[in-house]
Amino acid sequence: MRSRSLIPALVASAIVLGCGGSSEQSDTGGVEVIITTTPTNGIATIGASGGALFSPEGAGISFPPGALSVDQRIEIAESLAVSPSSMRPLGQTVDFLPRDLALVEGHPATIQLPLPMGTTAAVVYLSRSDESGWDLVGGASWAGSVKVDVSHLGTAFAAAP
Repeated sequence: MRSRSLIPALVASAIVLGCGGSSEQSDTGGVEVIITTTPTNGIATIGASGGALFSPEGAGISFPPGALSVDQRIEIAESLAVSPSSMRPLGQTVDFLPRDLALVEGHPATIQLPLPMGTTAAVVYLSRSDESGWDLVGGASWAGSVKVDVSHLGTAFAAAP
């Protein structure tokens, strides 16, 4: 089955949506739309032209054009990592893989984490590149999620500010 879609906010990007258990790819006039899913993960190959990937649970990552120099297999998965309770975590901890994927300088990716119903403010913690701990990377809350720009991939969770 072929699917055609145009998402105005990301017209110049590849859009990846996770929501089932199959894989589809189509060309929509310059915007490549790839729908690839497994029951709990979002998986896609994203390259230099940029793109976005979302898990069925609402976690997501968007790459602007130029953030990646070559095609990369990107995955969003529920993490087994335990977020420190002292950091007041909200919701699930998410792996943005491959861990420690460094982005082209000056082209950060934006990660998005879903927030529990009624949460109006949150920040994001991201694992350090060397996995030695967590860094508070900020975040802006809007419409049930928190978003923040990052320079590398890793494990992230939302927390109360």
